[in-house]
Amino acid sequence: MADLERILRECFWDLQMTADELERILQGEDDRRKRFVFEKILLNSSNYLRDLQLFDRRQLYTMLTEMKVPEFNRDYILRRKNIAEVFFFDLPLHIKELQWNP
Repeated sequence: MADLERILRECFWDLQMTADELERILQGEDDRRKRFVFEKILLNSSNYLRDLQLFDRRQLYTMLTEMKVPEFNRDYILRRKNIAEVFFFDLPLHIKELQWNP
């Protein structure tokens, strides 16, 4: 299970958020706030594959596939996003140096 205190330290260092608030967002119905938490975890967590398991699989799939990758840190974000897509949903791997070459 994800460590909410570590997530808060790594991903929400710039906000005044508690573990209870984070849990309420994750269990709540506000998709905008969930997407915000998703992006913070994807971009900042040292263990983002474990932490993304906090989300329902259908929600996670939707957030991953609909995510608009910003220009800032584009390569870094695309790599993390693609690794999550492959890990959770067996989608195609687009990172050349991680692909098997026959």
